[in-house]
Amino acid sequence: MSPILVTKALLALLVLGTFEYGTCASTAAIAIREVEKRQMQSASLPSQLDSSVVSAYPDSMSAVAVITIDGVDQTGGIIGAFIGDELRGVTLPRVTFPMVPGYEYGGRTAYTFLIYGEEGDTVTFMFQDGASNQYRLDTDPSQTITFAKDTEAGK
Repeated sequence: MSPILVTKALLALLVLGTFEYGTCASTAAIAIREVEKRQMQSASLPSQLDSSVVSAYPDSMSAVAVITIDGVDQTGGIIGAFIGDELRGVTLPRVTFPMVPGYEYGGRTAYTFLIYGEEGDTVTFMFQDGASNQYRLDTDPSQTITFAKDTEAGK
């Protein structure tokens, strides 16, 4: 599975393959329409998902993210998955990929987590760095990221 990739102060999601802001790294790339960076003006992302979300939405899908902001891999911070305005998945960095010859993500920090929802829900993501700056991803409306139970965000 390829991880979700975040690049150039943007959240870019590898839902079907690799994609990066301003380029089309693969045919499965999802175009980024708009990313809004803002100083934290609302509540910060919690480090844990409220248990009521897990109870309300028994179906889940998994996600793996590698986050790069302005060309620098992030090894701290929090990533959250939203359906509408409701937080449905959240995590801190979990693992560092092992160095494997030819594997482009070797040595990079990964954020792994579950997203809870219902079939067909549109998923968006937000990253909050250690300085409490928040970065939100909006995808091109023609290429939305939809929830599908028991699947992985990645290849």
